[in-house]
Amino acid sequence: MANELRAKVRAMEADMLSNEKATFDITAEMTRQYKAMQENLMGKIGVLEGEIHKLKDELGAYPPARAHPTLAHCPCGCPLTQRRRGRCWRRRRATRTP
Repeated sequence: MANELRAKVRAMEADMLSNEKATFDITAEMTRQYKAMQENLMGKIGVLEGEIHKLKDELGAYPPARAHPTLAHCPCGCPLTQRRRGRCWRRRRATRTP
């Protein structure tokens, strides 16, 4: 009986060790994949940041755009296109009682 229990304990220990090794191998592979993905994304970020700087430099060569000459604003700052019946929608909403 004692020999059977010892054999069972050894078998369980061997299973545990193989499971630990499998877990370690999986973790190592996932870490490798993560690092490769991180390096890939950092490379893409570098390329895109370079493109942003290039485009900003190109934009700097042109004069700044002016505001649309026909778009006017009411005293509260909202565009007149948002006004209804000659009254500001923000002021009208602020004066309503619940």
